[in-house]
Amino acid sequence: MAVKTDTELQTYLDALAEHGNVTKAARAAGMKLKTILQYRKADEQFAEAEELAQQEAADALEWAARERAVNGVEEQRYDKDGNLVATRTVYSDSLMTLLLKGAKPDKYADRSKAEISNPDGSMQLDETAISARLASIVNLAKLRRSGEDDLLS
Repeated sequence: MAVKTDTELQTYLDALAEHGNVTKAARAAGMKLKTILQYRKADEQFAEAEELAQQEAADALEWAARERAVNGVEEQRYDKDGNLVATRTVYSDSLMTLLLKGAKPDKYADRSKAEISNPDGSMQLDETAISARLASIVNLAKLRRSGEDDLLS
């Protein structure tokens, strides 16, 4: 593994906190994705710092969603000549619904269930558990396809 300077690693972490995307952050720091994965596996402090940067990016997204849902965004309308004719505030009901589901899942979460039959009976899994399991399988498949699955062990 090529040793990176603290400045390069900090550039990566700062970009990750801003963009929330590992690949984009690695490029901003002039690093390869494989190097990031190696650091994550080898250095617990780096892995923690990376997790905090990801959380910061997620918090920024959540704040932006809340702003759009609660305070709205200004939408401007123009005529065919490019003159401003109207301005209005537009709110996002879908973001409001999503935020409510996250803030109070017992009250607002979807209640759909899927039944899976076993030889010795059936078991119920909620949609969230199924989605999480499928996402996990897809991520594992992507890592294996890229030849990086050894980083998981």
